[in-house]
Amino acid sequence: LLLGVLALVASHLAAAILPRVLAAYRPGVCVPGSGLAPCPPEASRVDVDVVSVAAKPTCVTRVAVLALNQYVNPRRIVFVTSSASKCATLIAMASNVECVAEDDIVPGVTKASVRDELRRLHGDGADADKLGRSRSGWYLQQLVKLGAADAIEGLSDVFAVWDSDMIPLWPTRLVSEGRVGASGARRVVRQIGGYVIGGYEKSYETLTGGETLSYAPDGSGYVAHHMVMERRFVRELLATFERSLTLTTKA
Repeated sequence: LLLGVLALVASHLAAAILPRVLAAYRPGVCVPGSGLAPCPPEASRVDVDVVSVAAKPTCVTRVAVLALNQYVNPRRIVFVTSSASKCATLIAMASNVECVAEDDIVPGVTKASVRDELRRLHGDGADADKLGRSRSGWYLQQLVKLGAADAIEGLSDVFAVWDSDMIPLWPTRLVSEGRVGASGARRVVRQIGGYVIGGYEKSYETLTGGETLSYAPDGSGYVAHHMVMERRFVRELLATFERSLTLTTKA
């Protein structure tokens, strides 16, 4: 509980202080969150939707939205939140913000159902809080991000999953001007690197039917705060998970 409170306080301080720090670093430049009006975009409009999971709207969320529209300039920002009652506050943050309740993303999959499944598989302590957050909420967030590919109406074929507390500080590209080989598809910009979490290796092998997890050439992992995805590949990934689960269940 204490860690959760400290994290909340830190988030509020960051939202209050960060605009001032950026204003000092970039004098004369409009900084997101520094005034009542949003700053004009500094990036060309990109035909990509951003999907973000936010348990509830906060002042940090507001600054993140302003910064996304200034430095990324996506077509839409679609929030998935814990209940429909929180959507009004999120939608009011910008004209291109839309909102969906998390229970509507994957039919039958809710925080409560994930909690019950964790307890069934691993005992009553499986949903214990970690850093002020329940494990069921963390697992639900991952399921929601994957389910968004089909559940969010009109979602762009290439979309970005973005942590709701991540604030871009300068123009950021999600897709490049280049095209991929014979397919002619747009080349997406993905951030590689990050933490190496050993426990992910076993989970990855189980979910993919034995495929070994690969790391970046420098040995770092692929744990990032935003990731550009393509709906067709997400569907392929989920189909692989389903086949692996079926084989595991039969075994």
